[in-house]
Amino acid sequence: AGIRRIAALYAPVMISLVLETLVRTLSYNFASQTGTGSISYMNWATTLIQFPHGLVGTAISVAILPTLSRQAAMLHQDGEQPFKNTLGLGLRLVITLILPATIGLFVMANPIIGLIFEHGAFTSVDTDITAHALRLYLIGLPFAALDVLLVYAFYARQDTLTPAIIGFFSLLLYLGVTLLLLPTLGLFSLMIADSVKHIAHTLISAILLNRRLNGM
Repeated sequence: AGIRRIAALYAPVMISLVLETLVRTLSYNFASQTGTGSISYMNWATTLIQFPHGLVGTAISVAILPTLSRQAAMLHQDGEQPFKNTLGLGLRLVITLILPATIGLFVMANPIIGLIFEHGAFTSVDTDITAHALRLYLIGLPFAALDVLLVYAFYARQDTLTPAIIGFFSLLLYLGVTLLLLPTLGLFSLMIADSVKHIAHTLISAILLNRRLNGM
C-alpha cells in the first residue's frame, strides 16, 4: 500500500519532468534557429542564473520541507498555523536573499560575465549579448526562487498533482510566448518566455495555496 501511494504521488512529478525535458529540447531547437552561438549564450546565462537560484530558492526549500511535512501531518492536532508560520518564514527568507542577488547580478552582469567568460574566442560582443540574455532571465528569478518553496508546500501536504497541472499550463504559456515573440526578438524571446513562465507559475501557486490555507 505504501509503495502504491508513493507511485501515485510520484506519477505527476515524473510527467512534469518529461514535459520539462521536451520543452527544453524545443528551446534548444528554437535557439538554434536564431543564429550562430545562440545556444551558447543561453547556456552561459542559464549557468549564472542557476547559482543564486540553487543557493537560495532550492537550498531553503529543501531545508524547510521536512518541517513542513511534519506540520502538515499534524494538521488535525495543531491546526494550520504552525504550517503557515514555517512557510511564511521560508518565503521571507527567500525574498530577503534573492532580491539583493537579483539586483546585484542585473547591475553587474557585464563585468561578471567579462571576468568569468571573456577570454579566447569569447569577445566583448559575446559579453553584451550574454548579459542581455541574463538580465531577461533575472526578471523571473525572484519568482522562480519563491516558486520552489510553494511547490514544496504542496508536496508537504501530499499534493503533487496541483503543481503538475500548474506546470503544464505554464509550459504552454512558455511555448506560446516564445512562438509569438521569436520572429521579432529571436533568442531573447526565450528568456522573456522563461520569466513569464516563472511569474505565472508562482502567482497561480500562491493563489491556490492561499485558498487551501485560508490565508497565508
